[in-house]
Amino acid sequence: MREKHSYDVALHFTQKDHITLYHDFALDILTTLPDVSHREAQSIPQVLLNINPYIRSAETKEKLRQIAKTHRGESFRFFPAEYGVDDRYLDELKQLFPNIQLFDWQNMHIDQIVKQISTFSFGVAARLHVLVLLRFLQIPFEPLIYQEKITTFLQTCFDESSSSSL
Repeated sequence: MREKHSYDVALHFTQKDHITLYHDFALDILTTLPDVSHREAQSIPQVLLNINPYIRSAETKEKLRQIAKTHRGESFRFFPAEYGVDDRYLDELKQLFPNIQLFDWQNMHIDQIVKQISTFSFGVAARLHVLVLLRFLQIPFEPLIYQEKITTFLQTCFDESSSSSL
């Protein structure tokens, strides 16, 4: 599965029947960051959840259980940054977050996506571009670390005295 640029490149070097094109939210968010200086708060706090297939550890599941307890009574929205990959985990997340709803951004403009995300009170994310967006919007978040690039991002953004809940 590849986004458009790597899809076009791969067509020249591999068998075409093994390549699938998909849309990656990162390409949108990294090219356009609209003005969200007037963040609107929701009457019921919302938590944005973003996971991917690389965070399947028992430690991650325990972290998610703790977040479910800490944010009990809040509304949960699952944000699959890569459709065809991340969205496969919605049913699994429903076991921990029974009221979770899908944040389906596929037919939204990037400005609409960012404006809606700006209303969230908290975020939990594994994908780097979602963490970057949460940081940009100044939304407190809990990272799900699965690669060195996430750790590097966190070290770049925060001093070592910061707590894990950012």
